[in-house]
Amino acid sequence: MNYDTSTAVSKTDPPKKKMLFLLLYIRERAWTTTHLHPDVPFNQLATSIYQYTRSKSFADKLGNRNLEIELDTIPRSFTYHNIFNTYAIFVHTSRFYYQPNYHDIKVNYTIWGEGVPDKKGSFIIEDPNRLVNMGYFQSFKGLLTEYLTNYDAQLKRLGPEIAKRIQQQL
Repeated sequence: MNYDTSTAVSKTDPPKKKMLFLLLYIRERAWTTTHLHPDVPFNQLATSIYQYTRSKSFADKLGNRNLEIELDTIPRSFTYHNIFNTYAIFVHTSRFYYQPNYHDIKVNYTIWGEGVPDKKGSFIIEDPNRLVNMGYFQSFKGLLTEYLTNYDAQLKRLGPEIAKRIQQQL
């Protein structure tokens, strides 16, 4: 997904749709994918990592060395799904949910001591975001708000987890 230099926070792809017609059963599946601007999750995660690495225990373990972290990928897209089922007896069911488009986070880090790389490493963290179903009497806006709230909480939780995994390698 390419972004221009505008201030758009996200870009949503046009809706897609599939239908299955059978004599006694009709199933329609529609979905729309949203891609967050890359700066949104990167800034959130970077702030979370920075806050954790400022702790005294982390600083004591690192000593007088410097830490450099590179994030190759980060989850930043999700898809709204809407599945309609219609049966010959005219029973209609629907299921609405947001599902992340799973992207694992690849973290590369370098610890610098006296201007030269002292230690390098990398690891992958599985995308922690999960599917969020729409509840009874919940609005579409409420469902999106719940998904994005969970997404934001996961990014905040990952910062300390990334810093702790690096700290274990020191």
